[in-house]
Amino acid sequence: MLEAVMLAEAKDRANWMLLADLAAEIGDTDLGTKFAAVTDEVLVEEEEHYTWADETRAALLKSALTGTAGPPSGRASSSDAMTRDELYRKAQQLDIPGRSAMSRDELAAAVEAGRNGAS
Repeated sequence: MLEAVMLAEAKDRANWMLLADLAAEIGDTDLGTKFAAVTDEVLVEEEEHYTWADETRAALLKSALTGTAGPPSGRASSSDAMTRDELYRKAQQLDIPGRSAMSRDELAAAVEAGRNGAS
């Protein structure tokens, strides 16, 4: 069942990312601004959903292979599973200054700080 959830979350996330790209192409119009606002809000949630499904799936597979009790109770940062391009898009949404010069790890730290309300 978790495989189906993982696939659904991957498709859902990809669809919202496509909508965000379309919003950027529409540009600074009333429709584009509204589209961007909606996709920005939903993409944060979709990243969390996708990361949860991915991490839970991996933990369950590891536990099956190693004979451990199951997925860990702790949760890694959702930015740990994101590519640099995904982190850059998230940094754009969070309006993080200096993002274009940041490495993947720097973007991950800045995105996490931005999500947690740090400056």
